[in-house]
Amino acid sequence: MAAQIDTLRDVRDSYLLNNTVGTAFTDFYYRVSPTIADAVAQSPVLAATVRVMLVPVIFLSKVLLAMPYL
Repeated sequence: MAAQIDTLRDVRDSYLLNNTVGTAFTDFYYRVSPTIADAVAQSPVLAATVRVMLVPVIFLSKVLLAMPYL
């Protein structure tokens, strides 16, 4: 999933880290994500669910990066 991760990083760097709300969201994510990642890693069903839930997020991120003026 390296390409998908790169897409999410590009959105973070281009859109989230250049404003106060985005920076706060990113900070919150980095605080809570290790706990969530541990839970996801222990459950194959939860891991699959998260992957499915991320599909539209990644798609919309790619659209945003391709057409930034939408």
